[in-house]
Amino acid sequence: MKQKIKWMLPLGRFLAMVLMMLAIIRCTLAQDGKIINDGRVHKVQKKAPVEIESVSQPVLSLYKNQLVKVKGIIGDYASPDKSSYKLHTNDGSDVIVMGDYPDNGGNTTWLVTGRVGSDGTKLIINEISKERVKGSGGLPDPLLFVGGGLIVLAIIIMVAMLIRNKNEQQRLMMEEQIEEERRKAEMAQTEAEALRRKSERASNDGPGGTVMAGAARAESAPARQSHTIISVGSLDAVSGPHAGEKFTVAAGETRIGRTQDKDCKVVLEKDGEVSGYHGSVIMAMDGRVSYRDESTNGSLVNGKPVHHGQCEIKSGDQIEVGGTVLVLKLRVQPNQPVTTTPRFSANVSPSQESSRRAPTIGIEMSSDRGAAAPTMAGYGAEFVVTSGPDTGQTFAISRTTTTLGREDRDIVLSDLSISRRHATLTIHDQQFILTDDHSAHGTKVNGQKIGTEGQALSDGDLVVLGTGTTQLAFHCINAK
Repeated sequence: MKQKIKWMLPLGRFLAMVLMMLAIIRCTLAQDGKIINDGRVHKVQKKAPVEIESVSQPVLSLYKNQLVKVKGIIGDYASPDKSSYKLHTNDGSDVIVMGDYPDNGGNTTWLVTGRVGSDGTKLIINEISKERVKGSGGLPDPLLFVGGGLIVLAIIIMVAMLIRNKNEQQRLMMEEQIEEERRKAEMAQTEAEALRRKSERASNDGPGGTVMAGAARAESAPARQSHTIISVGSLDAVSGPHAGEKFTVAAGETRIGRTQDKDCKVVLEKDGEVSGYHGSVIMAMDGRVSYRDESTNGSLVNGKPVHHGQCEIKSGDQIEVGGTVLVLKLRVQPNQPVTTTPRFSANVSPSQESSRRAPTIGIEMSSDRGAAAPTMAGYGAEFVVTSGPDTGQTFAISRTTTTLGREDRDIVLSDLSISRRHATLTIHDQQFILTDDHSAHGTKVNGQKIGTEGQALSDGDLVVLGTGTTQLAFHCINAK
């Protein structure tokens, strides 16, 4: 409502000025339309002038020395000094009128008031006053065109702005409804995921396990597999308010920010320039490490800006978040797979355990609660952009719910045909489910358009967002 008043006030002032101008113009034209012959002295006549339609000599002889009113068209002037002119009536007769020839009234209809007299040879009319008849032709004053045009323009602008505001309100309402539906869907998925995890913890034989391996879930044996938290390196603060502090980097996602909660593992509460959730260090299962920024003001990786994007990093790289510089130090060699030693329950035979035991590498096991427990979403899959403006970028899937779109999403793509909130990838029952979030141009998986009901992705699937310019290849490292 305030925005409407803001633009309607100047528009109202503009219309008021136009109306005042037109009033002034009309008054001016009214005075110009009635010309008083002040150059002559006339006796005041109490008798009203007689209206006549013909100015032929016989008719005028009937009204000699009387006041008459004659309507006719003023033609050429009769004298070089323009002190007289000819008046033509509808019956074809004409008479010479002694009066000033109007500068802007030639070939227009006038109502002339005067006294019938004679110039010695024929009867004439001595003009007292004349006024132009409305709608009698001739070119209107240019100011009328300007004023009328301004009024029409103002009305068009006002109607266009009203239509635009109405369309904008409808668009915002639709986006709010879509966002509300998406939030409800995410809440439902989160609640379902929480119930599933709770049931897994209740039935898990191990004392510290939180995530079961996919192979153990698929088998009918009652044995359950659990993981221990993995420390793969550290982030050392070398400058800023937290200089000298070290933070654990875990397999999967290690989140950096100022928020003190379970999701943020590297808490920089002393640095006021750091966002609540500033960025994340993500280690994929194949050993690749990347940094993803999700801050307000962006980050610097080795001096290069990263804002709402993702780039690969390695041990020794510097990450500048706010006023703090962090140096990544890894104990895992680049591109070396990250695996854990699973611990099976007592009812599994040694032969089964040895056949299932995954190979391990020389990394430190830690029970530090600040490190993130590896999950399937932490390092199990990724999107690689194969065509479009962001070709070559790789986005590791590091959360159970990953949003894709053009603005403020976990995966931000610059293709203008992609909606701001385009699609969502969720993990449910060891499957990666991609759903379309009511986007403008839709989402396709292997050429088939998907909807809000979702489509399970497999390793090698091709995902097209928008009009087809941007294509992403989905890779699942643990795919069977």
